[in-house]
Amino acid sequence: MLVLTSDPIVVVAWVPAIVGGTVGMFVVGLVLILLLSWRGRRWDAATFAVAVVSTLVWCTIEAGRDRRAARSPDASATEPHWKAPSS
Repeated sequence: MLVLTSDPIVVVAWVPAIVGGTVGMFVVGLVLILLLSWRGRRWDAATFAVAVVSTLVWCTIEAGRDRRAARSPDASATEPHWKAPSS
């Protein structure tokens, strides 16, 4: 395994990590929206844009819930929000 840690191998492994990350996927989504618009497929671009925006909003809301639960001293606040609190 140590033999495969040369600089070119690390760079090749790093590229999918960036493209597959949150920021990378947002950029890929924007590129797809621009490409669809440029090709004259306005409804497809609009549908894809709505999907990207709704996903970002949902992820932001979930991250806020997780942060609030982590800061709360209440033990029941650490349970997932979709489960009923244990009594």
